[in-house]
Amino acid sequence: MIEAFKSGHISVEFLSIIFGAGMLVNVPCYYSDMLMQKSDDVRMALYSCGWESHWDRQSRTLIFLLLTRVTRPVAMHTMFSNISLDGLTDVRT
Repeated sequence: MIEAFKSGHISVEFLSIIFGAGMLVNVPCYYSDMLMQKSDDVRMALYSCGWESHWDRQSRTLIFLLLTRVTRPVAMHTMFSNISLDGLTDVRT
């Protein structure tokens, strides 16, 4: 493959391998970054929903629990370790 590339012949198989590898690296990073942005959007929407003006104890407790839950970063829990989306988005940089 290297000899063919040096002589100026670029094969379709070589290009498909490079394209596939690029997709395998960039797609998880892209979707992880998008999921983290949506998580921040949900956090801001919860905080700015006007919870301080409602005096219903049950709704305030629910909003407090939701705000507590969304402060943790989203992660996948595997058998051996936790994979954080921060780690997946840092792979690209």
